[in-house]
Amino acid sequence: MSRTVISLIILAAVGLGLLAGSLAGTGGWKLYVLAAIGLIFLCALVFHFLDLRKNPGRAEGKLLPILAAGVAGIAATWASRTILGLDACVASGLVGLLAALFLPGNLAATAYAASFAGMSSPTILADLPMVFCTGVLVGVIFYLVQPVYEGFGGKLGTIAAAAVLATAFIFRILGGM
Repeated sequence: MSRTVISLIILAAVGLGLLAGSLAGTGGWKLYVLAAIGLIFLCALVFHFLDLRKNPGRAEGKLLPILAAGVAGIAATWASRTILGLDACVASGLVGLLAALFLPGNLAATAYAASFAGMSSPTILADLPMVFCTGVLVGVIFYLVQPVYEGFGGKLGTIAAAAVLATAFIFRILGGM
């Protein structure tokens, strides 16, 4: 149950952060549209929380294989781009295809989400420590939000974006960039 609460807090924080960032300098009808999107997001989180209270077994998963899939997915995409010189989309698609063929459901999804993170510019993910950190964050975030918004589009890309932004922030604070 605590994992569910943490996942809901993370999703709410990401949603509120995106909403707050988009509200800066916004007025008129755009403000109402963004507020409506925020309310829909909030209602979906509340309904998900109520559903998980009825079915707590839906939120189960194994963390270590998910972390490994995240690190492997981003490392394969990053290496395909930097060493083999493949285009970002081709590298991500190749990693996603191989993950779908050889890994079970959630592990394939984690590797595919990590491949999205691996599409980041080499100026953002400059070296292997950043790639490794981002892969771990993709795995952790995927593990925490795994049961949330099942069947909705955009979840894997959002996980990848959040992991890349968090890694860039961490390395900037630590002086690594």
